[in-house]
Amino acid sequence: MNKYFKEALEAGHLCPVVLPNGQNLELPDTEGRTVKYYFAGEDHVYLYGQRFMAITDLARLHNELRINPEYTQAHNAAVEDLLTAALMLVQTDPKKATQAIADVRTLHARFTERSRLSLDLEQFYDLVAATLFTEDEDPRTWELSQNVRKKQHVMRFPELYDFFLQQPLSRFIPWPVLFDPATRNLAKDRSILEAYDWALLQHKYSGSGLEAATLSTIASRGATLNAWTGLLINQSNPIAST
Repeated sequence: MNKYFKEALEAGHLCPVVLPNGQNLELPDTEGRTVKYYFAGEDHVYLYGQRFMAITDLARLHNELRINPEYTQAHNAAVEDLLTAALMLVQTDPKKATQAIADVRTLHARFTERSRLSLDLEQFYDLVAATLFTEDEDPRTWELSQNVRKKQHVMRFPELYDFFLQQPLSRFIPWPVLFDPATRNLAKDRSILEAYDWALLQHKYSGSGLEAATLSTIASRGATLNAWTGLLINQSNPIAST
């Protein structure tokens, strides 16, 4: 258990997430371990400053740009690498340089398309993850990599969707829209398309053109999209109604 997590827990600033059936929120991960989740105490009153600012920043990114930081990180890294590759190849292999530029244009088109949507459902889970704490993290801080890990994890359990919608964080989003089947279908189709785009880039440039760090970022983004798509397809039997 993280030292600062232990101090916050003993001070009453953190408390276990309790489901409607009275059980604590404890979920198995892919390595067979059980992860116990916590909320800030007193309905998030005890959120530390950096965590609170992260939540408001996530909400602002969505409201202004309709994007989340994980997507932005993958997009920017891929664009930078592909433009660098194009500049290096423009004299020796203009065909490959042109292809790299065309792929940048596709990424930009997807980015623009995403920014025009009125609601990004995935943002809901960005906020969910930001309000959840695990025993191995420092509750005073917030890191994107930790948020992505928690988001990918809880997305694997679609039965929790309605439970999270009933938490105080739902005030950041027009949550009734999240129950709309048409909105969910749109989110699913867009998620599948984005996952295909990233998989195609990985296949085309895994040997050259994309840095190892960028490929790792894209792979993480792909894992999120797979979890998100699975949640939208398999969502059923909400815990909140049991």
